[in-house]
Amino acid sequence: HTLNQYFFNLEWLDEKQLVLPPARFSPQLFRLDLLTGHLSTETVQHSFSETRRSAGSNEWFAIVAPDVKPQSFQLATLSDMTQEQQIFNLPGKPRDLAFSQVPGQLLLTEFEDIQFKLSLFDTKTGTKTLYLSHQDRFRVLQPHHDNPLIMLKRDRLMLLDPTQDT
Repeated sequence: HTLNQYFFNLEWLDEKQLVLPPARFSPQLFRLDLLTGHLSTETVQHSFSETRRSAGSNEWFAIVAPDVKPQSFQLATLSDMTQEQQIFNLPGKPRDLAFSQVPGQLLLTEFEDIQFKLSLFDTKTGTKTLYLSHQDRFRVLQPHHDNPLIMLKRDRLMLLDPTQDT
C-alpha cells in the first residue's frame, strides 16, 4: 500500500487493519484496511506519537505527543482509542519517546550538547541508561519483541544492540 503521508508507527488492530498515528502531532488516528486499501480517520482527544497493543489482550497504550512548551509526554491507557488516562508526565525536553521491550521502561531520545542521545528511561525511578549518542538525528522505529535489538532510522535503517559497545 502506498501512503501519501508519513506515520510515526503502526500497530495491528486485527489481521486486516492497522492503526497509524500521524507524524504532525494532530489529534487523529488513521485506520488502514489492508484488504481494500481504504484509510479512514478517527478524531481523538490528544495527539499520539506512538500506539501499542498489549500482547494477548485488547488493551491499548499510547504516548501522548507534546503540544506545549517545554515538551512533556504522557503515557496513556486507551479504551476505544478515544479515552485517555494520565499515568505520568516526563520532565525535561525530550525529542521522542517510544515503548521498549520492558514494561515500565521507555526509549527516550533527547538533544543535548550537540548530540542526539538515546536512553532507556525507567518510569518508576526516573533513571536513564544511555544507549547511544550521535551527532545525526535518528528515530526509534521499533524494539524487537524477544531480544534487546532496537530498529532505528537515520539516513538508513539501523539495528542497535544496547548490550554491545557502540
